[in-house]
Amino acid sequence: MNAFRHGLTGQIVIHTPEDRAAFQQHCDAIREALAPVGALETDLAQAIAEDRWRLNRARALENAIFTLGLQEHSDPNAAHPEVDAAFAQGRTWIAQAKNLQLLTTYEQRIRRSVERTWPSLGIARRAQSRHRASRNRSRLLVQLAEYEGNNYDPADDFPPESQPLGFVFSRSKILREIERDSRLSRARALESRGENLTIVNRPRAPRERTKPLSAVASITPGV
Repeated sequence: MNAFRHGLTGQIVIHTPEDRAAFQQHCDAIREALAPVGALETDLAQAIAEDRWRLNRARALENAIFTLGLQEHSDPNAAHPEVDAAFAQGRTWIAQAKNLQLLTTYEQRIRRSVERTWPSLGIARRAQSRHRASRNRSRLLVQLAEYEGNNYDPADDFPPESQPLGFVFSRSKILREIERDSRLSRARALESRGENLTIVNRPRAPRERTKPLSAVASITPGV
């Protein structure tokens, strides 16, 4: 048995090496299918993945109980093996009734947990969608203010208390994003023309001073 700290939840998880690999592959596949965006969605997607793992484990435990029961209660020399197997399952049900009931209760609780988490993931995604829409609008307004030479704080139009999960729009951060996207656009344009952007060891040319955004002749939408 090995213990490891989960990279997403930070919790200590104990598995055999084989179970750990299967658990990680299962959770990775569920998160990839759900395609979460941001820490909150990722946390909810991980919760769904772990609950699905527990449901699969509950089914495996039930199968194991009946398999052990067949070995314990069946007669290898029975004249009618199918009938004997049916009787063995019945004897297993009687002998393991308490454990099977506990397993059923365990499975129902996990299902309820999944049912509660799905709506939370939907709420988080709608919040992220509203955040992206507000972010794009605030970005356009910042570009307009820079173009017109005005001093604009996006928090005036998009206060944190009006935004989902209290997102804060910072003018300086938006300006950095605009400048980064501008450089990315130039890099993509050069790449599309077949320019080789491979880094080589050569002296750097003096860095030109970036023109202020107010000198931009058009307002570009956010990406």
